[in-house]
Amino acid sequence: MKRTFLLLIFPFLLWSCNSANQEGKLEDGVYTYEKLDWEIEIPEGYSVRKAQKNPAKKGAVNLVSFEIDPQNYFASSVEPLKNSKKLTPQQHQQFLAQVIKESYSLVEGVEIKQDLSKELIGNFYFYTIETKVLDSKTHELVLAQRFYNTYLEDREMFSVLINYTSEEVDSTLTENFKRSLQKA
Repeated sequence: MKRTFLLLIFPFLLWSCNSANQEGKLEDGVYTYEKLDWEIEIPEGYSVRKAQKNPAKKGAVNLVSFEIDPQNYFASSVEPLKNSKKLTPQQHQQFLAQVIKESYSLVEGVEIKQDLSKELIGNFYFYTIETKVLDSKTHELVLAQRFYNTYLEDREMFSVLINYTSEEVDSTLTENFKRSLQKA
């Protein structure tokens, strides 16, 4: 099961390191992206992930990604939508949720729980998708992913992915992210 599961999360790992294009600056443990007037601290004990090129995401910009280990991480990006099919934020949320659910449904021995919501954080309305992958026998958490997506004015999407395997990591990354947008 682990091998199949890792193969399915691989596309999502690529998403989190979606482009060799990297903008913003990292200084003294704080990442700044001036276009959004956004600053986020790198939590203590986390290391910055190196951006990798994904040819499927032309024009996407990796903002900052950091991890405590390969399954517990924060990733952010901005992606242009100018040449893509026009979807409302809700349609995009539903489409992405379906893709995620279908991908995990191929893994034997897991149960999928998914929650879609809309949340105001700072000045941004995010459409969120939280997917929890549970062991079907023990009902223990194997992996959880929370996507935050919001449309920006220039037909761009600001996205954040929080990947976690424990409530402690979830709390650290989520609170850090929300705190960063209270300043923006």
